[in-house]
Amino acid sequence: MTNSAITYPITTAQYIPYGEHRCLRSRVYLDSGESGYIKARVDDVYVEGSGGVGSTELEGTWIGQEDTGEPFTFYIKGNKWASNNSDFSEWYNGTFTSNPNADPKEIDLLVEDCPFAGYIGETALGIYKIEGDVLTFTISEPGRAYRPISFGEGGNPRTYTAKLQAPDNDDGDNGDSGGGGGGGCFISTINQ
Repeated sequence: MTNSAITYPITTAQYIPYGEHRCLRSRVYLDSGESGYIKARVDDVYVEGSGGVGSTELEGTWIGQEDTGEPFTFYIKGNKWASNNSDFSEWYNGTFTSNPNADPKEIDLLVEDCPFAGYIGETALGIYKIEGDVLTFTISEPGRAYRPISFGEGGNPRTYTAKLQAPDNDDGDNGDSGGGGGGGCFISTINQ
């Protein structure tokens, strides 16, 4: 068994940062029969639209669950949104528009990336309310031309309740060697 380090420059899709953290998320796949791990080091990351312009009452990191009990986290910054369940088997990224003057308030979530090809490019229509630091929203399936009329109405629409998380001022450096420098992607494979 030998270890080898191979350096590849990579370009990945851009996703909004989660909360106030400086972190990027991407996927790199190994070819069939390969095994190993990946270590990425990134410096000087700039995320367009990360300033205060376009901020909304929805902005922040919201942690909660679907009415089925499935844990979910939602990230909203400007007009961008992302969400994932606890094991990342279901995740979404996209942009949104909202109408906070409607009763109930309305939200349209455009899905730009997710693991379900049929949802990409489709919009999920929904309603939401904020009570203190708790967000409740009910959304239809992406691509379905139906906006829910009440929270928790059941059936095809999904209802989520989440609590706004206070921002931490963590710079993302947890003391490991991945906290800066480089800019490349380092893949070590084990040849058997």
